[in-house]
Amino acid sequence: MVKKIRLDQLMISKGFVRSNKEAEIILNSKKIRVKNFNSTNLFPHTLVQINSELIINESKFVSRGGEKLNNFFDDVEIDFKFNTCIDIGASTGGFTDVLLKKGAERIYCIDSGINQIHPSLHRNPKVFSYEKVNARNEIKLPIKKADLIVMDVSFISTLKIIPNLIKFMKNESYIVVLVKPQFEAKKSQVEQGGIISDPNVHANVLNILLSGYKKMGLSFIEIKKSRVLGRKGNQEFFCVLKIL
Repeated sequence: MVKKIRLDQLMISKGFVRSNKEAEIILNSKKIRVKNFNSTNLFPHTLVQINSELIINESKFVSRGGEKLNNFFDDVEIDFKFNTCIDIGASTGGFTDVLLKKGAERIYCIDSGINQIHPSLHRNPKVFSYEKVNARNEIKLPIKKADLIVMDVSFISTLKIIPNLIKFMKNESYIVVLVKPQFEAKKSQVEQGGIISDPNVHANVLNILLSGYKKMGLSFIEIKKSRVLGRKGNQEFFCVLKIL
């Protein structure tokens, strides 16, 4: 009889991940499957044969961020326009990748880093990359208004960035914000390892943000949990905002 092993331990032993937490994140994002296993619902504690073959599911997007945003668009019924878009915290370009697939004509990618955007996006004539730009300061672009602004930032509160984006909005524009509670909460609310598992803290963070957005002249349209967790396993949320 073939010996069995926990799936997270098999993933570590085969070098797919370095820790149980990484294994959990990968499994939550459905990025891996077990060949000839009779279920697609895989968990860290799932027992599999020790000689099982692990197969990586190819992503349709250049980063996990693309999966997050694409799932979000699938889950809502808002009539977004994708003609002119701004991507704040573009990084590799996962969000931009999704916007292109949605038919965006022009996307202005803003990021404080350099040389991060995926080569396939860098070469795309519809993508305009602005590097080493701190979005908490004034943002200068060759456009007056955008149809859609998407944002995925870390290590800073979204409340410090959104005031610089409002000038690009018109009545029909939307801002889609990926809220990462660990960067919005008080230090005392964040658990060891940068995790927030308490749903009460999530609710508190979201209430504070929505109140802050409203003071900036923005109305809250919808909120959705991200189906793909953050890299450390944090629950993230998509907030849709519009001018009041």
